[in-house]
Amino acid sequence: MIERLKESGTQAFGFKVTGKVTAEEVAAFLPQMESAIAERHKRPIGILADLIAMEGVDWRARWQEIQFLSKHADHIARVAVVGARKWEE
Repeated sequence: MIERLKESGTQAFGFKVTGKVTAEEVAAFLPQMESAIAERHKRPIGILADLIAMEGVDWRARWQEIQFLSKHADHIARVAVVGARKWEE
C-alpha cells in the first residue's frame, strides 16, 4: 500500500510504502504526485519515500516509477529514501 504522509506540504511530498507494491497501486497513487507537482507551478518539489515497511515491488510498478521520474525529472528538486533492507542497496 502507498499512502501520502499527512506532513506533506507545498514544498515536499512524502509517502510511505507498506507490503509489496503492485502496478495498480502505483497507477492509483501517481496522480496525487502529479497534482502536487502541478500545484508548484514549475518550481521543483522534494520527495520523501519511507520504504521501511516495503516488502518488494513488481516489475510493472518499477517501470511505472521509471516513466514517472523520466517525465517529471525537471520538476523534482531532490528525493530522499528512508529504508532498512539489504535489497534496496
